[in-house]
Amino acid sequence: MKGFTLLMTLLYITAALSIGIGVALLVAGEVGLSGTGRDSQFAFYAADFGAECALYWDLKHHRFEIPTEENGLPDQFTIQCGGAGLNVSFVSPNKFIFASLNPRFDVTFERLDGGGGQITARGYAGQAGRRVERGLRVEY
Repeated sequence: MKGFTLLMTLLYITAALSIGIGVALLVAGEVGLSGTGRDSQFAFYAADFGAECALYWDLKHHRFEIPTEENGLPDQFTIQCGGAGLNVSFVSPNKFIFASLNPRFDVTFERLDGGGGQITARGYAGQAGRRVERGLRVEY
């Protein structure tokens, strides 16, 4: 009878340990998933911030006018977004780019025929090995 009690005790301990390990793995997976969801929101908000910044500087200050010899506009200029100065570069006949490190985003502004614009913004969040990128496009 003593051997039977020892065997039953080992079976109970093994079952409890298996359940505990299973629950621990499930919790660890959920924690990782919730972190990814949070980073996804941060990346989207960063992209939205960059797009809103470009939209503001184009509609209110007309900063994304294509430089020509006639208008004398520079190929590079600075805009203010969230208190930070961002360098904007003219990169092709109708395209401008700028980026920020806090929040992390990059923006491409393209002047469309007819005077409107297309803004493509990408926001980034997360750590190395688990970086999340979200983007949005605005046309007007």
